[in-house]
Amino acid sequence: MSNYFNMFTVPYQRVNVPSVDFDRLEKFCLDKREEDRGRDKSNWGGYQSNDLQMVDYPAEFQFFVSDLLDETQKFASEIDLDEKIGLGNSWININSFKDSNRHHVHPGCILSGIYYVKTPPKSGKLIFSHPIEKLLACYWPKHRIKRFGEATSAEWGFYPEKGDFFIFPSWLEHHVQPHRNEDEERISIAFNFYY
Repeated sequence: MSNYFNMFTVPYQRVNVPSVDFDRLEKFCLDKREEDRGRDKSNWGGYQSNDLQMVDYPAEFQFFVSDLLDETQKFASEIDLDEKIGLGNSWININSFKDSNRHHVHPGCILSGIYYVKTPPKSGKLIFSHPIEKLLACYWPKHRIKRFGEATSAEWGFYPEKGDFFIFPSWLEHHVQPHRNEDEERISIAFNFYY
């Protein structure tokens, strides 16, 4: 009998939340780009809006944002965090051809989430990095790893689909690969949750 177990884990959740009119949500995001010049924070190219609060969303989307908060509160409870968290801020990301989002974390938050409004083909992966990614490379070089898995991977990558909502600890470093679709944009909304 093996005594192997995981001492530390990094929790995340991927849940599909399709209860929204995607065409109208996409229009909301594109209209926001027209009225808000945005900012350069984690984006390389592309558009990132300034912070949005719940009141910035039209009434038709406030129930949808509340659904995302409910999912995040359930996730917090499942990983034994206090589920009494609330929405802090959110922002829109729109990436065109070759645009990406560099490695970053979300300081001062508890949990963060990314909701995918539009994910055309060749959108690129959402990549999460192991908290000790650089140490892993020093101590466990790639050529010594027989199979990449939970214990040996420095990164996990996902191809998000429309309606996917990823929830993760705000301290978990992540980035988005360059968007390779020349005809359609990738659209997501990022969220931070606080006590």
